[in-house]
Amino acid sequence: MVINFDMEFEKWEVSNNTTLLKLRNYEKFENVIIKDGTLQWYSISISFTGLDGKLRTEPLDLDPDILYQQSNSISNYKLVLNKISTERKKEII
Repeated sequence: MVINFDMEFEKWEVSNNTTLLKLRNYEKFENVIIKDGTLQWYSISISFTGLDGKLRTEPLDLDPDILYQQSNSISNYKLVLNKISTERKKEII
């Protein structure tokens, strides 16, 4: 599965989600890690009140189930890649 973050950025812009829009900055976006099956950005912190009532600060993360729901099958992209590959082979010959 593949997710097109350009589409996500558009949604976040409409909803004015300033925290998630920070990911438009490539230097921040590229500093992603995968932890516990989700994407996390230590370069972007979020603060919230935990169940214990204490203020917590943690790295931004995106729920893997939501990412999956908003993604598309990679087969949609393979067709484009195969076409490009075929065109390049013709250039070589």
